Amino acid sequence: EITYDDVSLDNNLDLFTISEISIKPMDKNLPDGCDIKVGALNFSNVRQSTTDTDILTIGLEDVRISQACMPFEWKAVTSMIGVRDIEIPIVQIELKHQFKSAQTSIIVHSGAADVADVTLDVQFDYLSFNTEYYADLPINARLSSINLRIDNRGLWEEVSMLLPSEFSDPNLAGYAL
Repeated sequence: EITYDDVSLDNNLDLFTISEISIKPMDKNLPDGCDIKVGALNFSNVRQSTTDTDILTIGLEDVRISQACMPFEWKAVTSMIGVRDIEIPIVQIELKHQFKSAQTSIIVHSGAADVADVTLDVQFDYLSFNTEYYADLPINARLSSINLRIDNRGLWEEVSMLLPSEFSDPNLAGYAL
C-alpha cells in the first residue's frame, strides 16, 4: 500500500515532487509495524542547450525505514551499533549526459543520520546504449574514473567497540596483517 499527500510541478525549477509518501509492504512474512516513510521524492530534468547536455536529478528526502522491515540479520547489526530505525536525510542521484561526445557522469550521494555519508562519483568518457543493433550487450562504455567516499558520522565509534583490538588499535593492526 502506497499513499502520498501531494504532487506538485514547479515550472520555474523544472521540478516534479511527490510529498509525504508512506509505504506499507504487503508481505505476509513481515511483522506488523513495517513501514517506510519518504518526506519527498523529486525529479528534475534540465537541458543545457549551449552544451547539449541533459541533467537528470532524482532525490529522496527524509527517508525512514522501520526496524520491523529489516531482515533478522540487519536488525541484529543495527541493534549492536545502537540504531533502531534507518533514517536517511537525503539520497540524491545526478546523471549528466553530453550528447555530442556521449560523456557521462553519475553522482550518488546519501547518508544515514549519525552513521555515515557516502558519495559515489562515476565518470565515463563515453557511454552509449544501443539495443537495436547490440541486443546481447547494448551498453558501450569507456570508464574514466570512479571514486567512493565514506565520511564517518558516528558509525566507527559504534563498530570499533565490537571489533577485535587487532583491527581497531593502530598499534596492533600491523601484526594482524
